[in-house]
Amino acid sequence: MSLWDLAKADGRDYITPEDVSDAIEKGQSQTDVWLEVLQAVEAKAAEDASLCAFLALDRFSFKVHRREVKPRPWEDQDDEWTEAIDAAHPTRSDSHEEYGVAMKMVGHRHSKGELVSLVYWLLVRLRSK
Repeated sequence: MSLWDLAKADGRDYITPEDVSDAIEKGQSQTDVWLEVLQAVEAKAAEDASLCAFLALDRFSFKVHRREVKPRPWEDQDDEWTEAIDAAHPTRSDSHEEYGVAMKMVGHRHSKGELVSLVYWLLVRLRSK
């Protein structure tokens, strides 16, 4: 059930933070909720727009971090490297210089094929050491 369906069911032509919470609880996708919140904000059809946006972000972040939301095929998915990758993030490892280099290397590659080639090259370099 979309945010607009929830609002219309209550006789309103605007969304509320409660609509956002209800849509999330009823399993509406993150992409759909965000799109509807953004459309409502742009149309000035959101009661407490900042709270609507915050709830959508906060609730989905909480669910994703607790692994309660099954990722879609095109979204990032956990695998055997996820825990190590998360642990190596600069907010946990203080490796900011390496992270900057990684961002530059990835930022220069726009296709999945080029990213696969980059990872393959790094794996080959690791094995040769």
